[in-house]
Amino acid sequence: MQGNADTYQDALGFYTMLKEKLQEELRTIIDENLIRYLPSRYPQLGSAILIRLKKELIPYREIIGDKILEMNKSAESVWLIKSPTTGMFREPHVECIAGDCNPIVIHKELKTKFIIDISKLTFSPGNAGERRQLVEIVNNNQVIVDFFACCGNLSLPIAVNKKIKRLIAIEANAYAYSFLIENIVLNKLIHVVSPFLMDNHYWSSFNIADHVLLGFLPAPDLYQVELAVRTLRPQGGIIHYHWISSETKYKKDIDKLISFIESMSRNTQIIDIHKIKSLSPRINHYVARIYVFMKQYYGRF
Repeated sequence: MQGNADTYQDALGFYTMLKEKLQEELRTIIDENLIRYLPSRYPQLGSAILIRLKKELIPYREIIGDKILEMNKSAESVWLIKSPTTGMFREPHVECIAGDCNPIVIHKELKTKFIIDISKLTFSPGNAGERRQLVEIVNNNQVIVDFFACCGNLSLPIAVNKKIKRLIAIEANAYAYSFLIENIVLNKLIHVVSPFLMDNHYWSSFNIADHVLLGFLPAPDLYQVELAVRTLRPQGGIIHYHWISSETKYKKDIDKLISFIESMSRNTQIIDIHKIKSLSPRINHYVARIYVFMKQYYGRF
């Protein structure tokens, strides 16, 4: 299986099959009571497989990694995700447990090629559905501003698959920015993508965008939201706001966000709020798409 399954259901079916085979192969090596803790998902980025393990299985990580490589001939390495991504630069915490431990991989998804250092840059396989949806939402001849571009994770597939007017990609991490530049060149997007190495808190080009992507976890700060709103065209545009919340709190989060935006003399219309992926029991990664326009204009939605 390649790193980009055709559908989410295809991926789940593959993961189930791989888990069952692993259980069968490792039953004589790993304690019977621990077999049930084997992962349910084995997402792949390029030639690298990323897995999470319960603490009870950590002593067996290399054995598990070797078995995964035996069963998946398209993979060359297996990496253990040790803890959640942290910090302003969203640095991952991973350990190579099997195979060729070169962290530089080329991942293909939505006709887009990404060069990624999986040991230092976060590229979530769980966001594949969001990348696909963005391609469907954005129209030709529009301007997109990505406030947290990293190596082009969310926004480059838009530029590859749509005839947009301009993609402005902002990234503060110089190392991630170097991969963003490589990926712009690799996908022949120099004519349409304008990269900026900067802290987005200093962004000052306003009234230009049809879409602003705010793909930062646990959540963008309110000043970044304010700048995003000011970056949208006065006639109207969409902010794509990502955040982490609980199943009982996420609606209240959006109510507060809407109140903040409307305090800037804007009107808002919520287009969509949905869960991108689960992070732990009842804690999820959500995205809200909010149409924002100056009060003297009428909304489209």
